Amino acid sequence: MRTIADSTGVVWTVFEVKRKGGTGEWTYLPQQFGNGWLCFESNVSKRRLTPVPTRWTEFTRRYAEELDKKTAAIAALAGAVRSGRVTLLFGARDEQHNTAVALHSYLTRAT
Repeated sequence: MRTIADSTGVVWTVFEVKRKGGTGEWTYLPQQFGNGWLCFESNVSKRRLTPVPTRWTEFTRRYAEELDKKTAAIAALAGAVRSGRVTLLFGARDEQHNTAVALHSYLTRAT
């Protein structure tokens, strides 16, 4: 366990979450997390680094193909982005792998 401060002065406690003993059983993590992850906690937030979800690359490719067919909507959204700040919302639990992230990536490539 370590304690670090980020550039804004927030103090984070960093610790590793891993398998229990040598049994191969998880304390509470599913198998897909390999040997564990790093968890970052502060009085402001709790974050964890997780593996990229399976099929994320396929999802973003197919989503981009869908967006390619919606030229008028994408042109309007890209125009809004150029003229000011746009907030993209999502309903997924994963803050790094969701439709808003995929759409941001798509718009960044398109503009």
